[in-house]
Amino acid sequence: MHPDELTVEQMMQKFGVSRHVVYYWIERGIVEARQLKRGTPYWISLDTKKKQALYTWVKHSSRISSERHSETPL
Repeated sequence: MHPDELTVEQMMQKFGVSRHVVYYWIERGIVEARQLKRGTPYWISLDTKKKQALYTWVKHSSRISSERHSETPL
């Protein structure tokens, strides 16, 4: 893991979203993520512009907002 990369769990906490939302972002190429090999954890890279875009997306999404409140704390 590089110092500027985040795990799926860290993304969930940082943006207040479910695991499903983070995987949605990864699968659709919305965030840049890498794996050392298939089946291993993802390492996600975000620049300042992407972070702001994701915060805005979450803030204005009623669907993500409702998922955020239904998540159980880690």
